[in-house]
Amino acid sequence: MGIHDLRRGETTRCLSCRADAVTLQDIKGRAFDLRDEYDLVFDESLRLPVCGACGELHLRGPSLRRFSGVLERLHAARKREAIESFVAVIDREFADVPRQSWEAMLGISPGYLSRLLKGTRNLSTPLEVLMRGVAEEPAQALRFIAHSRRLPDALAEYLRKGGSRQRV
Repeated sequence: MGIHDLRRGETTRCLSCRADAVTLQDIKGRAFDLRDEYDLVFDESLRLPVCGACGELHLRGPSLRRFSGVLERLHAARKREAIESFVAVIDREFADVPRQSWEAMLGISPGYLSRLLKGTRNLSTPLEVLMRGVAEEPAQALRFIAHSRRLPDALAEYLRKGGSRQRV
C-alpha cells in the first residue's frame, strides 16, 4: 500500500523520518508559512497523509493543487487587508494629506496605492511592513519614516503636535 492510498484508521511509514506514524488527518486549522507570510491558518477541510512524528505532509496531484490554491488565497487576503487598513487610516486620520504625498513619501509611483487596492499590483513585503506600521501606530511609524524621508507638511505638523490629530 502506498502512502497516498491510505484509508481512515490505517498507518504507514513516513518517507521523511521513517517513523510508522503517517495517518490521514484533516489539516483545517493548521498554520502554514508561505513566502513572506507566516501563520496562515488553513481554513478548508482537506484530508492528507500527515506524519504524526515529524509533521510532514505528503502531497501530490489534486490535493497538492488544492493545498497550494488555499494558501495562495490566504496570502493574497492578508496582503489585501494590509493595504485596506493602511488606506482606511490615512483617509480617516489624514484626510488633508493627498494620496500622492503618501506615495512620494513611501517612494512609490503616483497612482500605485490605487493599483494596489484594485489588485493590479502586488504588495512587496517591505511596503507591507510600513503600511501595517502606519495603520497600527501612525505616530511611531511616521517618526521612523521621517529619519529617511521628508514628510509632507501636514504629517510633519502632526508629529510636532505630539502625534495626535486635533479634531475640529
